[in-house]
Amino acid sequence: RPDGVQVIELIDNASLTGDDIYLEGDLGRLFPDLDEVEVVGNVFLETDSLSMWADSLYVWQQRNEGRAFGQVRITTADGARGFGQRAIYRRDRDWLALIGNARVLDGDQMVAGDSISIDRPAGTLESFGDVVIVDPENDATVRGRHAIFDQSTGLGVVDSIPVLRMRQGDGPMTIVEADSMAFDREQGSSIAVGNVD
Repeated sequence: RPDGVQVIELIDNASLTGDDIYLEGDLGRLFPDLDEVEVVGNVFLETDSLSMWADSLYVWQQRNEGRAFGQVRITTADGARGFGQRAIYRRDRDWLALIGNARVLDGDQMVAGDSISIDRPAGTLESFGDVVIVDPENDATVRGRHAIFDQSTGLGVVDSIPVLRMRQGDGPMTIVEADSMAFDREQGSSIAVGNVD
């Protein structure tokens, strides 16, 4: 390159392996001076905690960070699946954010939002923006602006403009609005708090 930055190009099914990470794509560029790896086209990344597919991916090993773009899909080691238009992955913290029309499927439940973060060490999943939670087992849907879930206990809280829509059997649709709502996935129960309509 004219600016003096060293570039190593890998073409035609490029793959890289290192410190518990495997990365492949149609084209790879390594910038050793910048600690940057760029992979474009049919990208696949595998670590000990997740697998990721995307249109393109940038990785900085010193920062333990990766940024994926275009049709991002992930599968975590514990079986959750996620989708988004972009993703940021912090390998040292085992933390991932899906951004833009984000969705996570965990068991039979689906959480959607403008963005969703998964913090595996803390065991939390947090959704921001136009949040939608679907629980088909209980024929329930909750909408709100912010939600956080404890994945180990199954407890969840929607604490910004929650609206629950639920039907039991062939009965009428029940709609509940409140200041906040808490859900216990294991017990199949929910609690609405403050100004309940």
